[in-house]
Amino acid sequence: MLSNVFYSIVSIFDQLLRKQHVKHDTSLTIIWLAFFFIVWLAMVPFINVSIPELPKLAAALTAGFIVVITSVPYFYALSVEEASTIMPVWQFSSVFVLIFSAIFLGEKLVLKYYYGFAVMFLGGLLLSVSKAIRGFEVNRTVLIILASSIVTAISLVLVKFFYTTESFWNGFFWFSIGNFLGGIFLLLLPKNLEHVKSQLKALTRSAVLLLVAATLLTFLADLALLFAVKTGPVSLVSVVGVTQIMLLFVMAVFLSRYFPKVLKERIDRKTLLTKTVAISLIMAGLYLVR
Repeated sequence: MLSNVFYSIVSIFDQLLRKQHVKHDTSLTIIWLAFFFIVWLAMVPFINVSIPELPKLAAALTAGFIVVITSVPYFYALSVEEASTIMPVWQFSSVFVLIFSAIFLGEKLVLKYYYGFAVMFLGGLLLSVSKAIRGFEVNRTVLIILASSIVTAISLVLVKFFYTTESFWNGFFWFSIGNFLGGIFLLLLPKNLEHVKSQLKALTRSAVLLLVAATLLTFLADLALLFAVKTGPVSLVSVVGVTQIMLLFVMAVFLSRYFPKVLKERIDRKTLLTKTVAISLIMAGLYLVR
């Protein structure tokens, strides 16, 4: 629950960073990771690190790597779509976590889970399909996020697999190493280094403050999430993300109504009604698969 409160606030910060300060998705991912690395370095001396067996090590590194790679489409989505539209679709990862955890970790699926998936699908359909002049058109950004949510589900299952035998802080260490490997991979891709340099030079004081705040909150949210995955069923942990949907929607409407210079989302009656119905369906579906 605590991690989702933090993640909701971070989503707002991320949208402000991407739309107002850093105009390149991969660069923002790498710059954010650099700030995270500074906080991580301060923690490492107090962590008792051990090298796990190869399958567990590969799982932690891959999980961390995946999180960084999926951050690129996440920031892209925030640049072209509203956070309160993107994050409910991202919660589809909960469904895929259920499926993958049942297949690979032996967690059980019951009939109500399928009903939950069907209800969530209807909610996602409302968010991903809009009325156009000549008919209906699919929101491609939402589909990108849906695909990313599947990959994110794999990451969560890999983290749970690691924690079946390993300690919390050891998992945090190796998961973070996977993050940094993902960042190095992105940095080595053509032209990304030049983009990062130009974006760093253009950073304003307000952008740096936002990055610091987002990094610290994400750091705390990650710790809370990893602890929850370590101590409870990963399928249940992923479903608690319903609170993030609700909090983010409320914050987005509040800021758009009273502080439009900070965040401006569509809050006309039709848009609010569509989002309310869609998010309610997704929340109901998440409740069924809890």
